[in-house]
Amino acid sequence: MKIFHSFDTKLKQKKYDKLRNSFWEDKVLLITRSFFFWFFKWFITLTLHIWFSILFYYYAYLFIYQYFITWANTLLISWILLSIIILYKVYRVYLNYKMDFCLVTPEEIMTYKQKWILKSSFKNIPINKLKSIQSKHNWIIWNILNFGNITILTDGWLGAANDKDPDDESWAWMIKLTYVHRPNRTKEKISTISIHEWSINDSEEDED
Repeated sequence: MKIFHSFDTKLKQKKYDKLRNSFWEDKVLLITRSFFFWFFKWFITLTLHIWFSILFYYYAYLFIYQYFITWANTLLISWILLSIIILYKVYRVYLNYKMDFCLVTPEEIMTYKQKWILKSSFKNIPINKLKSIQSKHNWIIWNILNFGNITILTDGWLGAANDKDPDDESWAWMIKLTYVHRPNRTKEKISTISIHEWSINDSEEDED
Protein backbone atom coordinates (compact mmCIF):
# COMPACT_ATOMS: atom_id res chain seq x y z
CA MET A 1 0.00 0.00 0.00
CA LYS A 2 1.38 3.38 -1.01
CA ILE A 3 -0.08 6.27 1.00
CA PHE A 4 2.59 8.88 0.29
CA HIS A 5 5.63 8.96 -1.97
CA SER A 6 7.85 8.26 1.06
CA PHE A 7 5.55 5.62 2.59
CA ASP A 8 5.20 2.49 0.48
CA THR A 9 4.57 -0.68 2.51
CA LYS A 10 5.41 -2.85 -0.52
CA LEU A 11 8.67 -1.13 -1.40
CA LYS A 12 10.84 -3.82 0.20
CA GLN A 13 9.28 -6.63 -1.83
CA LYS A 14 9.25 -4.56 -5.02
CA LYS A 15 12.96 -3.81 -4.77
CA TYR A 16 13.80 -7.39 -3.88
CA ASP A 17 11.81 -8.86 -6.78
CA LYS A 18 13.30 -6.38 -9.24
CA LEU A 19 16.87 -7.19 -8.21
CA ARG A 20 16.27 -10.94 -8.30
CA ASN A 21 15.25 -10.53 -11.93
CA SER A 22 18.48 -8.62 -12.64
CA PHE A 23 20.90 -10.97 -10.83
CA TRP A 24 21.06 -14.61 -9.84
CA GLU A 25 18.85 -15.22 -6.81
CA ASP A 26 21.80 -16.24 -4.62
CA LYS A 27 23.51 -12.94 -5.47
CA VAL A 28 20.78 -10.82 -3.90
CA LEU A 29 20.58 -10.67 -0.11
CA LEU A 30 17.68 -9.08 1.75
CA ILE A 31 18.45 -8.13 5.35
CA THR A 32 15.67 -7.16 7.75
CA ARG A 33 15.35 -6.95 11.52
CA SER A 34 14.63 -10.22 13.30
CA PHE A 35 11.47 -11.17 15.14
CA PHE A 36 13.21 -10.37 18.43
CA PHE A 37 13.39 -6.68 17.51
CA TRP A 38 9.58 -6.68 17.37
CA PHE A 39 9.29 -8.77 20.52
CA PHE A 40 11.70 -6.87 22.80
CA LYS A 41 11.22 -3.31 21.54
CA TRP A 42 7.55 -3.32 20.50
CA PHE A 43 5.57 -6.13 22.12
CA ILE A 44 7.14 -5.99 25.61
CA THR A 45 7.10 -2.18 25.71
CA LEU A 46 3.47 -1.98 24.64
CA THR A 47 2.38 -4.80 26.99
CA LEU A 48 4.11 -3.23 29.99
CA HIS A 49 2.57 0.16 29.23
CA ILE A 50 -0.92 -1.33 29.02
CA TRP A 51 -0.48 -3.13 32.33
CA PHE A 52 0.92 -0.05 34.04
CA SER A 53 -1.99 2.01 32.66
CA ILE A 54 -4.51 -0.45 34.14
CA LEU A 55 -2.72 -0.46 37.49
CA PHE A 56 -2.44 3.32 37.47
CA TYR A 57 -6.15 3.80 36.80
CA TYR A 58 -7.49 1.33 39.36
CA TYR A 59 -4.91 1.67 42.15
CA ALA A 60 -3.72 5.27 41.85
CA TYR A 61 -6.21 7.47 40.01
CA LEU A 62 -9.44 6.14 41.56
CA PHE A 63 -7.91 6.15 45.05
CA ILE A 64 -6.60 9.73 44.81
CA TYR A 65 -9.84 10.87 43.12
CA GLN A 66 -11.78 10.08 46.30
CA TYR A 67 -9.78 12.64 48.29
CA PHE A 68 -8.13 15.06 45.85
CA ILE A 69 -10.09 15.46 42.62
CA THR A 70 -7.89 18.21 41.17
CA TRP A 71 -4.67 16.29 41.84
CA ALA A 72 -6.16 13.13 40.40
CA ASN A 73 -7.24 14.86 37.18
CA THR A 74 -3.82 16.52 36.85
CA LEU A 75 -2.15 13.14 37.33
CA LEU A 76 -4.45 11.58 34.74
CA ILE A 77 -3.67 14.27 32.15
CA SER A 78 0.07 13.81 32.79
CA TRP A 79 -0.28 10.06 32.29
CA ILE A 80 -2.20 10.55 29.04
CA LEU A 81 0.53 12.86 27.69
CA LEU A 82 3.19 10.32 28.70
CA SER A 83 1.19 7.59 26.99
CA ILE A 84 1.06 9.59 23.75
CA ILE A 85 4.86 9.90 23.76
CA ILE A 86 5.35 6.19 24.50
CA LEU A 87 2.83 5.11 21.85
CA TYR A 88 4.49 7.40 19.31
CA LYS A 89 7.84 5.70 19.96
CA VAL A 90 6.23 2.26 19.86
CA TYR A 91 4.68 3.05 16.49
CA ARG A 92 8.06 4.18 15.14
CA VAL A 93 9.56 0.88 16.30
CA TYR A 94 6.83 -0.98 14.42
CA LEU A 95 7.56 1.03 11.27
CA ASN A 96 11.26 0.22 11.60
CA TYR A 97 10.48 -3.47 11.97
CA LYS A 98 8.08 -3.68 9.02
CA MET A 99 9.69 -1.31 6.54
CA ASP A 100 13.45 -0.91 7.14
CA PHE A 101 15.66 -3.14 5.04
CA CYS A 102 19.06 -3.55 3.42
CA LEU A 103 19.72 -5.13 0.02
CA VAL A 104 23.12 -6.41 -1.04
CA THR A 105 23.89 -7.18 -4.69
CA PRO A 106 27.11 -7.68 -6.68
CA GLU A 107 26.90 -4.01 -7.66
CA GLU A 108 25.74 -2.08 -4.59
CA ILE A 109 24.44 -2.00 -1.04
CA MET A 110 21.05 -0.34 -0.56
CA THR A 111 19.66 0.76 2.78
CA TYR A 112 16.16 2.04 3.42
CA LYS A 113 14.91 3.53 6.69
CA GLN A 114 11.34 4.64 7.33
CA LYS A 115 11.73 7.40 9.90
CA TRP A 116 8.07 8.48 9.86
CA ILE A 117 5.10 8.46 7.52
CA LEU A 118 6.36 11.53 5.63
CA LYS A 119 10.07 10.92 6.07
CA SER A 120 12.32 8.16 4.77
CA SER A 121 15.96 7.63 3.87
CA PHE A 122 17.29 5.64 0.90
CA LYS A 123 21.03 5.21 0.24
CA ASN A 124 22.97 3.34 -2.44
CA ILE A 125 26.66 2.53 -2.02
CA PRO A 126 28.72 0.75 -4.71
CA ILE A 127 29.93 -2.64 -3.51
CA ASN A 128 33.52 -1.82 -4.42
CA LYS A 129 33.47 0.86 -1.70
CA LEU A 130 33.03 -1.80 0.96
CA LYS A 131 35.93 -1.75 3.40
CA SER A 132 35.09 -4.13 6.25
CA ILE A 133 32.22 -6.09 7.80
CA GLN A 134 31.81 -6.83 11.49
CA SER A 135 29.18 -8.86 13.35
CA LYS A 136 28.58 -8.70 17.07
CA HIS A 137 26.35 -10.24 19.76
CA ASN A 138 26.02 -7.61 22.49
CA TRP A 139 24.49 -9.70 25.26
CA ILE A 140 24.36 -13.35 26.37
CA ILE A 141 20.70 -13.62 25.41
CA TRP A 142 21.62 -12.36 21.93
CA ASN A 143 24.02 -15.32 21.60
CA ILE A 144 21.38 -17.75 22.82
CA LEU A 145 18.71 -16.44 20.43
CA ASN A 146 21.31 -15.88 17.67
CA PHE A 147 20.69 -12.28 16.68
CA GLY A 148 23.01 -9.29 16.74
CA ASN A 149 24.37 -6.25 14.91
CA ILE A 150 26.31 -5.96 11.67
CA THR A 151 28.53 -2.99 10.91
CA ILE A 152 29.55 -2.33 7.30
CA LEU A 153 32.32 0.19 6.78
CA THR A 154 32.73 1.79 3.35
CA ASP A 155 35.41 4.20 2.26
CA GLY A 156 35.15 7.52 0.47
CA TRP A 157 31.46 8.26 0.90
CA LEU A 158 31.51 10.52 3.90
CA GLY A 159 34.22 12.53 2.18
CA ALA A 160 32.12 12.81 -0.97
CA ALA A 161 29.15 14.03 1.06
CA ASN A 162 31.33 16.80 2.46
CA ASP A 163 32.82 17.83 -0.91
CA LYS A 164 36.00 15.90 -0.16
CA ASP A 165 37.94 13.62 -2.45
CA PRO A 166 35.89 10.38 -2.62
CA ASP A 167 39.11 8.43 -3.25
CA ASP A 168 40.62 9.62 0.02
CA GLU A 169 40.72 6.47 2.18
CA SER A 170 40.95 8.49 5.39
CA TRP A 171 37.22 9.15 5.02
CA ALA A 172 34.79 6.37 5.89
CA TRP A 173 31.07 5.83 6.08
CA MET A 174 29.34 3.27 8.30
CA ILE A 175 26.17 1.23 7.84
CA LYS A 176 24.85 -0.30 11.05
CA LEU A 177 22.24 -3.05 10.87
CA THR A 178 20.65 -3.94 14.22
CA TYR A 179 18.78 -7.02 15.43
CA VAL A 180 19.88 -9.14 12.47
CA HIS A 181 18.99 -12.84 12.62
CA ARG A 182 22.09 -15.07 12.36
CA PRO A 183 24.52 -12.15 12.00
CA ASN A 184 27.61 -14.31 11.40
CA ARG A 185 25.96 -16.19 8.54
CA THR A 186 24.63 -12.91 7.12
CA LYS A 187 28.13 -11.44 7.30
CA GLU A 188 29.50 -14.40 5.34
CA LYS A 189 26.83 -13.97 2.67
CA ILE A 190 27.67 -10.27 2.29
CA SER A 191 31.36 -11.16 1.99
CA THR A 192 30.62 -13.82 -0.62
CA ILE A 193 28.63 -11.41 -2.77
CA SER A 194 31.18 -8.59 -2.48
CA ILE A 195 34.19 -10.88 -3.09
CA HIS A 196 32.47 -12.20 -6.21
CA GLU A 197 32.23 -8.64 -7.52
CA TRP A 198 35.86 -7.87 -6.64
CA SER A 199 37.04 -10.99 -8.46
CA ILE A 200 35.14 -9.93 -11.58
CA ASN A 201 36.69 -6.45 -11.44
CA ASP A 202 40.18 -7.91 -10.93
CA SER A 203 39.82 -10.25 -13.89
CA GLU A 204 38.64 -7.39 -16.11
CA GLU A 205 41.65 -5.30 -15.07
CA ASP A 206 44.01 -8.20 -15.84
CA GLU A 207 42.52 -8.54 -19.31
CA ASP A 208 43.09 -4.83 -19.95
